[in-house]
Amino acid sequence: MIANAVEAQAELAIAAGEPAEAARLLGLATSVRGTADKGSPDVRRAEKAARAALGDAHDAVYLAAAALGTDTGTGRPRPDRLIDASLVARGTQVRRR
Repeated sequence: MIANAVEAQAELAIAAGEPAEAARLLGLATSVRGTADKGSPDVRRAEKAARAALGDAHDAVYLAAAALGTDTGTGRPRPDRLIDASLVARGTQVRRR
């Protein structure tokens, strides 16, 4: 469900003319789900549009975001890291208590 919401945000980013943000969000959704959603026509459209706009840079943005929420030891998604990574990518400082 979280991954679907992030993918919907990617679609909005495409509509707003922000293909790099869309690629980043699609990468985060992949990390949350554990795999890319290749079945959704909406996701395929957003990915195609981001890829067309960014060219070779698409993969770097997507893969960097997909790796942000993954525990390097286990390869499993870490939702707490996804939230932090998303905020940092937007320029927000994250403080741990």
